Amino acid sequence: MSDDTAAHFGAWSQEFSAWAQTQDVGRVVIITPEDLLNGRDPTGMSDEARAALLKSFIKRNFPDFDADKFDDEYLSLGRNAVLGQGRAQSLDVDGDGKNDLAIVIAASRDQTKEQAAAKSAHLTPDNIKNLRGTDLDWQAMTIAHEIGHLSQPNKSRDKNLVWEIEAEQDMVQFMTTAHKKGLISDLRAVDDLTLIRNIGSFYFKDDLQTHVVGPGVQTPSEGPVPVAEHDHVFQEPLHQAQMDVSRAIGVDLINDTHRIKVLEKMLGERGLYSFDAYKLPPMEIEDKRAIVDILRGKVSIEDGVAVLPADVQDKIAETFENETEILGIGALMDDPALMYDMTRRLYLSGDFDDNPIGKQYAYEFLTAAQAHAPENFSVFNQDEKFIPPIFKQTDSFTPTDHLDNSQNLTTMKP
Repeated sequence: MSDDTAAHFGAWSQEFSAWAQTQDVGRVVIITPEDLLNGRDPTGMSDEARAALLKSFIKRNFPDFDADKFDDEYLSLGRNAVLGQGRAQSLDVDGDGKNDLAIVIAASRDQTKEQAAAKSAHLTPDNIKNLRGTDLDWQAMTIAHEIGHLSQPNKSRDKNLVWEIEAEQDMVQFMTTAHKKGLISDLRAVDDLTLIRNIGSFYFKDDLQTHVVGPGVQTPSEGPVPVAEHDHVFQEPLHQAQMDVSRAIGVDLINDTHRIKVLEKMLGERGLYSFDAYKLPPMEIEDKRAIVDILRGKVSIEDGVAVLPADVQDKIAETFENETEILGIGALMDDPALMYDMTRRLYLSGDFDDNPIGKQYAYEFLTAAQAHAPENFSVFNQDEKFIPPIFKQTDSFTPTDHLDNSQNLTTMKP
């Protein structure tokens, strides 16, 4: 890193070097936005200008670092660098299976912990409260997470979140070591960060679900966590729990007008089948006429659907349920208080108990909203305790068994 960045981080800078060595990477350069901008505003800067700025800075300040090897990456790296969007990019130059060069993009040296948390939670900094640790601690955690990526292979479609969880777990280990050395002021800042991520994750803000790491990361204050080799082991339970919440809201919103519109989409214009989620199974002409009779109001939806083949009935029921979820999501997206309240009600009534990983996501969302964004989510009782799911210790790359702790569930308060 540059002299100015090293001076900013002080003793942390030596720790970063030690962590990078654990990743078995030959040469690592750490960049902050201030290294490149010198007070300039990056807003109107083109991607090409940002790329050139990053490459020239590396060549000028780190002449023994082969900056030309990253020519295919500078357009995106430059954008990340001037905006302080954390990222790590490694290269295996000689093809021996080990990364030889790496660039780590760090957050701004002026970034506050509230700003860092707000990015993860998809909130504004003024919504974030009660974070442990200092601004410098949170900047260090960003770098620690990115260093955790350095030895990883390229991400793939089914193994992206898993690598993020691994990098976050490395961050926890790095920060635990730093705490023993007296560098981080409060190790509970690690818990705050992993919790904060689940506000955006559970509240439909992380559409790609690439950083929904919380339930897979074990902090010093937590017991065993579920582990998995593929992303879907976490993403599917999360989706299931989110849909439980959206359905609970949508069921009071959907009506026959919505159902008629769904049937119109499913039948398609001019009697042709539509496609994707609304595609109907093959039908006889009389079945199509039965749906047309529903659309024309000749029979009720219930009576009209009842005469259709079983596979068509099942598809219609499935699509009605999807519409219910969509309506629920629409209502929840603009009402964080409703999201918190319904998640809380379902949690305390045991609706997530058959989905332990999804329940952990819900638990971390509730706990994070309660502790760090109570005003945004209109939390009326910040002292309320939620009993988390319990996971058995395992060394295998499969979801761990869930220990039933339903006897510990508290009765839902009105």
